[in-house]
Amino acid sequence: MSTAEPSPFVYWAQDNDKIFLRVDLRDAQDVNIALKNKTLEFTANGHGGQGKRGYQFSLNLTDNVKNAPIFKTTGSQINIELNKVKAEFWKNLILESKRPHWLKFDFSRWKDSDESDHDEVNGGDFMSNEDKMKEWAKKYGGSLPEERSSENFSMDFLMNFYLFAFNVLIFLAHFYVLACLTTGYMTKGSLYFKTFWETRRLAFYTCTALQYIDVFHGFVGITKSGWSTGIIQVTGRLVMLAIIDNCPHLHDSVTTYLLMFVYFLVEQFRYPYYAVSALGIELYILTWLRYSIWILLYPSGLVLEAITIIRSIPYYYESGKWSIPMPNPLNFSFNFGIFLAIFVTTVFPKIAHTLLSHMRRQRSKKFANKGKKQV
Repeated sequence: MSTAEPSPFVYWAQDNDKIFLRVDLRDAQDVNIALKNKTLEFTANGHGGQGKRGYQFSLNLTDNVKNAPIFKTTGSQINIELNKVKAEFWKNLILESKRPHWLKFDFSRWKDSDESDHDEVNGGDFMSNEDKMKEWAKKYGGSLPEERSSENFSMDFLMNFYLFAFNVLIFLAHFYVLACLTTGYMTKGSLYFKTFWETRRLAFYTCTALQYIDVFHGFVGITKSGWSTGIIQVTGRLVMLAIIDNCPHLHDSVTTYLLMFVYFLVEQFRYPYYAVSALGIELYILTWLRYSIWILLYPSGLVLEAITIIRSIPYYYESGKWSIPMPNPLNFSFNFGIFLAIFVTTVFPKIAHTLLSHMRRQRSKKFANKGKKQV
């Protein structure tokens, strides 16, 4: 294996019979896992802490395991199971006394040798992850792992709190705009279409631009969201807002109102899901809505976007707005109306297909994982 390849983060847990490894590598390909004597060797390509590239690691295991690692690859990680030859609880995973920084405890899946399902079901004493680690270290004569020190617990807490607060605030901003759109139509009826754009245009721009922060989170690895698809989606929405904003006859259009309604409605299911996920909580109803409501809303939004572009073409063609007329020093002309006509018939369908395919893959992976055995 190439020593130049970095190691992904690996989280481990165990019970009396098995070792569980969770490799934090998104969209993994070319996964190769080999067990030679008591050494586990891993190589794969995917998105990890150092971007998209090859990753590798090697573990010198404390004891023998059966020579048949079982692994499953999901969109966000690789789960590995190792069957112990002897059914007993290991004090350490590896022979080395100093554990590498990328190897961490996975206490969300940890079951101590003295724990029982009966105690959990009947409301046994709850221990936090930090308490579990201290108890485990005391029991087996070890020390509190470096990466799980009080300082790092505080950093984890602050990061999770930040993500929770950010997603709640973004949700509330989108909810406010959606509530204004809803109450405006309910109180004024079709007359509201004449004024809604002028009164809410700044809110449309602001809320949409704030979504770039979410894209940034994915880009730097704070979250596992797909930042490349996010850039396409957010930028596309901002361009749509600019097209509408500079085309006066679209300001009071029913299709424009419906498009804004769909834009802000879809975020009512995305950001609450992100908020509770930041706390390590998963509510099935939020998960289902997050990965299912798009089936109705995304195609509706794409159709409304196409209609909006088509309706704007005559204005941009005749007005010459955002166009480059002849003559000019470059001897080059460009008509934005013609560009939009070409875009909506060629590029736009491909973008729509990419976005819908991405969402379909996300949904398939998410609910495929829900059906797997929890280890």
